[in-house]
Formats: sequence, C-alpha cells, structure tokens
Amino acid sequence: MRKLFVTAFITITTFALTSCGGNSQNVEKEGPLDFSAVWTSHQDNVLGYVGENYQRFYFLIDSIKMDTEDTLHYHVWGKYRIKDRVSSYEGKVRILGEITTLPKKYQVDEDVNPQSGTQVYGITSEWNLNAIDINERIKGKMISTFYIKDGKAVFDDIDHYSDSFCNNQFEGVLSSPTTSEQKCCWGACRIPDCGDLDIGEGEFFPNDKYLTYGWQSYHDASVEGTEEGWEKEIQSRWNLESDTIHQVSTSK
Repeated sequence: MRKLFVTAFITITTFALTSCGGNSQNVEKEGPLDFSAVWTSHQDNVLGYVGENYQRFYFLIDSIKMDTEDTLHYHVWGKYRIKDRVSSYEGKVRILGEITTLPKKYQVDEDVNPQSGTQVYGITSEWNLNAIDINERIKGKMISTFYIKDGKAVFDDIDHYSDSFCNNQFEGVLSSPTTSEQKCCWGACRIPDCGDLDIGEGEFFPNDKYLTYGWQSYHDASVEGTEEGWEKEIQSRWNLESDTIHQVSTSK
C-alpha cells in the first residue's frame, strides 16, 4: 500500500508540474524567489541509491547560491558517498519551466494541521554535478514542493506526518568511464523509482534483500532500534559533513 502512495504522489506531481492547463502562476511579485533553502532543508532525512542493487547513496549539499545575473541558475557544492568513498562535487542547477500551483488535494485538513489552507507550489529543476576528485558525473531532474512565507520559498513539510510524505525527489544517472551509466535517485524521507527497496508503510524501511548494499545500519537503527545501528548511522552522516566542513575551513 505504501508503494502505491509514493508512486501516486510522484506521478501526479510530475503531471502537475508539466501541465500547461493553467496551473502556472507568477508568485514572484517582489522579485525572484531563492530556492536554496528548499533544497538544503531536511538533509538529515535524505536517502538515496545508485545502481541496480540499490547501493546506498549519501548526498549532501554544502552550499548553493543563486546566480547574480541569471536567477533561474544556481551554483552548488557538496559531497556524496558510495560505499566508503566520499567525493566532493561542484555543479549547476537550473529551474525548468514555471512555478506551478498544486491542486487543492495537496492541502491538509485544518483539524490535523494548523497550516491548512497554505498554498503549495511546485518546481522542477535540472541538476548537473561533476565530481572534483574523480571523473564522475551526476545528471537528472528534481521535483520539489514549497510554500511562501514572508516572501521566501519554504520547504513544504506541511504533511510530514503522513505515510506518503516526501520532497526534493531526484531521478537521474551517475556516469563514469568505468561504470558507464547507473540509475541514481534520492529524496527527503522517500526515494523515487526505488522498486522493491522500500517496503515501509509508515516510513522508509529497506528490504532485507538489499541490506548488504549499505542499508544494514539503517535497518538496525530505524527498524531494530539498536544503539550500534544509530551510532553507525550518525557516524556515516557525521563523516560526510565533517569532511565538507574541514574542506571549507581549510580553504579560507
């Protein structure tokens, strides 16, 4: 059942963002919206995979900035991890199409959430990332939803309590001279196009058949609730973040 919820969300959202049936609106009345905060929110909840065996993929944005001349264009820096290899990357992000107003069914019941009635919008962006230390590239598209507060774009987590909650859903490919192209996907709380990897109902749970591909510690922490599992999960994230912080601090 959980799979159907996620698939329905991605399919309907994709349709809404690409539709030309009058859903697009100009909400940038006081100047261009900066989506940096939308993409960098909830990074601790980002899950991803690469390849046919759903090898766990860690993704972190260290810094992302809107171009001063072309406000549809962003410059991004960060790190990603595959197995024990951590790679720095730099790249470009570009907003595709227009900001889209999502249907009212994306709103929440006022009895459940005080933010009921908040207008939610969607954007599609194209990401082109290049690893700095190796000849490897990531290219794909991301679907994000947001709302506007005090004139700023805010990560849409209004229905974060629901089983189907997800945001910043990226689908693309990772390519290198040695591995050719591999499917690479990530997202906040859920992963798009992940086949039978995610068997969770209330939240993401990895299928036991893929635990040896980097998901064992997540299973031990989130499913079994063991201290060792949580320590490994925290260490994995901390290593990725600390490497980035060290690189920034030593470059100043």
